[in-house]
Amino acid sequence: AVHDHVLKVAADHYTPKGEDGLPTGDLVAVEGTPFDFRRAKRVGAEMAAAGRGYAHNLCLRDFQPGHVRPVAWLLDPGSGRALTLKTDQPGLQVFTANSWANIEGKDGAIYQAHNGLALETQLYPNTPNVPAFFPRLVPAGEIYRHRMVVGFHAVRPAEIDDFFAD
Repeated sequence: AVHDHVLKVAADHYTPKGEDGLPTGDLVAVEGTPFDFRRAKRVGAEMAAAGRGYAHNLCLRDFQPGHVRPVAWLLDPGSGRALTLKTDQPGLQVFTANSWANIEGKDGAIYQAHNGLALETQLYPNTPNVPAFFPRLVPAGEIYRHRMVVGFHAVRPAEIDDFFAD
């Protein structure tokens, strides 16, 4: 499970969802919410306060179209496996596989809720309907591109603070 993974995200706001599961159009400060990953913390520390888990868009800092910048750091402290994430997108969907139940995987592995974590760089969800969300419709025949750079690392216990340093 991902509860003990440590995550840091360069995001000061998130897009809350309405009853229909779509963003309401508001940007809400992450401070004092379970979505505050500005400082590295365990993914499971406040997961229950987010509902069944995370399936939310965080509004990444310093968005400039076409500009790739570091936005997320993830570490499994038990193994030392870590990743860094850079993107040119304004949003990051944090998803903790909340609805998984007995999903069969490779070599007969069975996955349950919170057995996976995805960090998906993106435009804010519902952008066609919310003009303030950097709307982007891709006309037929046009190619859509965005950049995401993932770095994989092995972090020793003595290096954890350095991994998350600003």
